[in-house]
Amino acid sequence: IRRAVEEGVTIVMTSQCLFGRVNMHVYSTGRVYLEAGVIPGEDMLPEVAYVKLSWILARTRDPKEVRKLMLTNIAGEINPRHTVNLYPRWYHGE
Repeated sequence: IRRAVEEGVTIVMTSQCLFGRVNMHVYSTGRVYLEAGVIPGEDMLPEVAYVKLSWILARTRDPKEVRKLMLTNIAGEINPRHTVNLYPRWYHGE
């Protein structure tokens, strides 16, 4: 993966889970991929990330710009992070 990124291949890590996001800091493998230049796909499904990456690569091949745009919410494809306040009231003892 590191060599592919060094050769200019864009790699985005996504999840097939319907809820939640990719957190590449939790496990050592994710941290290794992050250090190698893999872009976290946040909570985008693979198909969404594929379409977004295709759209971006049609506009730029600059790796820094590709990364920036992949991490930018352009059309509602990245949901805001959920906070504890979104859990039911009983969770907070109310």
